[in-house]
Amino acid sequence: MRIVVELILAAALFGAMTALWRASGRVCFTPVPKISGAETYIVIALAGDGDGLAETVSALRWLNNATCLNGGIVIVDRGLTDEGRRIAEILARDGGVSIDNGQLKIDN
Repeated sequence: MRIVVELILAAALFGAMTALWRASGRVCFTPVPKISGAETYIVIALAGDGDGLAETVSALRWLNNATCLNGGIVIVDRGLTDEGRRIAEILARDGGVSIDNGQLKIDN
């Protein structure tokens, strides 16, 4: 019985810590100031089969939500294969992601 009580307390503590962390993340981690008329974008320029693209977009969506960044995600097609393009299109359908067909000029 004691183990059950300890597990319940541990779960409650974990839940409280998670809630506090999320709340502080919304307030404290706002790296991009609001600029009137400006838009923020996160750009992913890649070629190939899109290996890891879904995971990267998922992490960036989390970052947007956790930090109030509120930036759109742009996938720049620098030679995606048919499979890579398919993955990018699926991600774009989920919202918050757009695809650029290589027209965007980025200095490395």
